[in-house]
Amino acid sequence: MRKVILSAAIRERLGDLESFLRTEYKLSKEAASRRMDRIGGSLKSLLTASTADGALACLENSPFNLCKSNVKFREYGARGLAGIYSNIPVYADWVEHDRTGLLVENTETAWYASMAFLVENPETAREIGNNARACAEEKFTLERYAEAWMEQVLDPLAGG
Repeated sequence: MRKVILSAAIRERLGDLESFLRTEYKLSKEAASRRMDRIGGSLKSLLTASTADGALACLENSPFNLCKSNVKFREYGARGLAGIYSNIPVYADWVEHDRTGLLVENTETAWYASMAFLVENPETAREIGNNARACAEEKFTLERYAEAWMEQVLDPLAGG
């Protein structure tokens, strides 16, 4: 059985996603509900307890969403998951298409095709997940940003 991390926003965006999951991923609504209950239902629990094969980060191209960070890319990358991301600057500025994730246009057809691609190509999905993890380890560690954060906090306090 293939597993994928989904959010309520994605379910709303894609419409009849539960039907897709039952058909393509053999995951019933009841089984999904039991799994969510078992792991506590939070994204943090899902990311740490799941053996998901991929993850989705769907954002509408709007002024509000363009102010968001690439946190889903960082989280999914740290977990070594092959992510499918909306092709908007929040993700397109960080995700290397076909290397550290898949960038897709916000159409139902594009999302389904990308999900099917990862399911049908598990080796490629693993490679994308491994590349995303390496990217997260290289670019997003606390050690990498600690000095920059301290400069941003301490320099203004010191009058610098």
